[in-house]
Amino acid sequence: MSLGEEQQIMNTTSSTFIPKYTSMDQINQNFNLLYFLDRKTEHLRTLISDYMSVPGTPLNIKKRVILLSWMQDFCATNGFKRDTFHSASILVDVYMSKVKVIDMNKYQLLGATAMLIAMKNEEVEFLPIDHFSSSTAGACSSEDIRDFEKQMIKTLSWKVQYPNLAYWANLITKEWDTFVLDNPNLRDSFHLFRNDAQLGYSLFKNLFLFLDVMTLDYIHLKYNEKKLCLSLCYLLLGLSLQCFSLDNILHGLSNIQPNGSFYTFNTVFNFFIKLRFNLELDDLRNEIEYSVLFFDIYYDYNESHFAARAETEEERLQLQTKNKHFIESIKKVWDRREAINENPFQPN
Repeated sequence: MSLGEEQQIMNTTSSTFIPKYTSMDQINQNFNLLYFLDRKTEHLRTLISDYMSVPGTPLNIKKRVILLSWMQDFCATNGFKRDTFHSASILVDVYMSKVKVIDMNKYQLLGATAMLIAMKNEEVEFLPIDHFSSSTAGACSSEDIRDFEKQMIKTLSWKVQYPNLAYWANLITKEWDTFVLDNPNLRDSFHLFRNDAQLGYSLFKNLFLFLDVMTLDYIHLKYNEKKLCLSLCYLLLGLSLQCFSLDNILHGLSNIQPNGSFYTFNTVFNFFIKLRFNLELDDLRNEIEYSVLFFDIYYDYNESHFAARAETEEERLQLQTKNKHFIESIKKVWDRREAINENPFQPN
């Protein structure tokens, strides 16, 4: 969108939808945090490599999916937070990018150790290491995990915390909800991610459903995590506000017939990401094109028994959920990408 077009929309859109700026102190604090997170994310990008293409590697995309699916089930079964699963999945990819090749007999050991390290970083209560070893059905012992933890931390130079998809999603959704609630002109017209009265938290649940499946897709690693989360938020909000349909999304938003609500939503969302993240909608073009592939997956909210023990709704939302259609969903994404001839890494 050009500056002239944006100004025209701002002039023609009802002023009741134009939000007010927050205080400069809030803006400065926000940008200081984002600068730190962006630097950490940029560093992560330098660490991730296409380790699947290393000649002679026994790894392939399907084996990675099987490992991460097992890790997601373990995290949900044991009441871990979403951050723990997503942090562990990043550790798997960063470690593999470092070592390039691994004995497949140690691949599940890598997953178990990554979850152990992530648990220590993210959780308040720790599981005994025996829980991790027993979950491997004898594939590795507690001593194996202890030894591999030392090796893994040394290989990663003790750098075991990075902004992951779950972290960015929580930050962005909190920023959006605050943005809407702080502007009276928006409260009655725009949905929140953490508001039961409106959509039963479905926006938040769907966001993490997509992010969990997206984590399985090896190709997501070449995209910026912040932009991926912003793109999914844009698509979910636009869909919930009926600015475009699911059919529009599945066609890559190429068949939209823009109307007043579409222009208003784009203007407000563009204002939001400019104010909070110093981005424009056009900056999300590649991530939006990628994210639309995930809107035809199987929906499943299978919470663990730990959800019933949560004292607050926010605590419940942060618990990792199970998805019995996890692998089937990523296969649908692969099929869609293959159908539109956009599969740079064909599953083996």
